[in-house]
Amino acid sequence: MLALRAQQSLSVSQESSRRIVQHVLEQPCYYQARCVMTYMPIRGEVDVRELSWQVLQDGKELLLPRCAPGDTLRLYRVQDLTADLESGSFGIREPKQTLPEASPLIPDLIVVPGLAFDPYGYRVGYGKGYYDRLLPSVRSDCVAVGAAFAFQLLPHVPAQHTDRRVTALVVPQCWMERKEIER
Repeated sequence: MLALRAQQSLSVSQESSRRIVQHVLEQPCYYQARCVMTYMPIRGEVDVRELSWQVLQDGKELLLPRCAPGDTLRLYRVQDLTADLESGSFGIREPKQTLPEASPLIPDLIVVPGLAFDPYGYRVGYGKGYYDRLLPSVRSDCVAVGAAFAFQLLPHVPAQHTDRRVTALVVPQCWMERKEIER
């Protein structure tokens, strides 16, 4: 999947990311959200920085994750995507530790990156389980959406009992609720 993302042209990646962001902005869960968690893209991930900017422009609270010891994510309140970030773990732009920390119970909407997703909401990440540990700690009414390019949506991805599913998926073509048929 990393190779496929790397082969994707910059213009295709940018246009696909723009369409994905637009789908998120059109959803009732975005309109209703007071607090949205996004991420800073790395290694050709769906670029959701425009969504992060829009969250701030819409007067919503923006949370970004920072990698912490024990392969966990800590969430921080961000008000400025330039001044509030620094280079962190794995070369990811992360919130400065001096920013206010936020509970995982706060976000109403979480946009989740991944290497691959399936229609059942299962995802494959980079293998450290950061989001698998985060997602069980969010409110049950929080919408967790996996952001993916079309080629990252597969019929099935390997899943373990510790994997946590996303609520919905967003690809350049559409927003889709996960299928509820268990494997």
